[in-house]
Amino acid sequence: MTTILLSTYNGEKFLIEQIDSLLSQSVPVRIFVRDDGSSDSTLEILKQYEAEGKIELVAGENFGVAKSFFWLLQNASPSDYYAFCDQDDVWDTDKIEVALQKLQAMDNDKPLLYMGTTRHVDSELNPLPKKKVRKRKLTFGTSLIESAAVGCTFIFNHALVSLVQQQEPQDFYIHDWFLHKIAAGCGEIIFDDNPHINYRQHGDNVIGGRKSFSQRLKGIVFGKNAGVRHRDAVALEKYFTKALIAENVATLKTLTQYKTGLRTKWRLMFSKSIRPSKLTHRLFFRLLILFGRL
Repeated sequence: MTTILLSTYNGEKFLIEQIDSLLSQSVPVRIFVRDDGSSDSTLEILKQYEAEGKIELVAGENFGVAKSFFWLLQNASPSDYYAFCDQDDVWDTDKIEVALQKLQAMDNDKPLLYMGTTRHVDSELNPLPKKKVRKRKLTFGTSLIESAAVGCTFIFNHALVSLVQQQEPQDFYIHDWFLHKIAAGCGEIIFDDNPHINYRQHGDNVIGGRKSFSQRLKGIVFGKNAGVRHRDAVALEKYFTKALIAENVATLKTLTQYKTGLRTKWRLMFSKSIRPSKLTHRLFFRLLILFGRL
């Protein structure tokens, strides 16, 4: 069984289409929903599905997207696999089945995370121009500084969820990227180059919407993203050091300790294990380190 974890917030416009696509999956699913304090008709829509026995619903106060999804993760009933789900996309009927075929061929005694690409569409599900797919590095070091995929593509096993539930981590930036780092550091990542989801871009995306390079740069330097990589690394070290694959412990310390002096900053600037995938981003990466903003 796969449990789909869906956090909603004022999602009335697209929610029915999304839930119906979940119910149309080619393999059995259980849908666990937490409403994050919606003020529109989202909760009424969800209660109708709940009354029909199609979802399990918890209505809560507004935690924000990251804490709401982690609440779902920490309170989900035991399941073979789990999936993160946004409220405004549409899934292909085989989205979970394809992931399970790949996951079930692996060693499920260790934490496993499947992730993949998306098919960008507008609010009416019309295809948007394709962007060149960049080559992704799936190493632990790379996961510490850049996310390889958006959370709505994530499907992961019980071993990964059990690890998170045992530790109940706090003080992380965003749920999906943090889970990506845990999986990369303690287990294994599986990446699918073929999209199995219509990823709706409508201007109101909470996270994951299309942004220009200048918008992302401004967010990293001046906004709430400043320092989040170091913040997450500190949380990883606090909660998951014992679970990390041995070779990843030293890699993590290169980031957690970089602010202690010029020597540690230099070590991170020229680390072979922690570096952006794009060569053009490396100068910017080093400037962030120099000014303690990574």
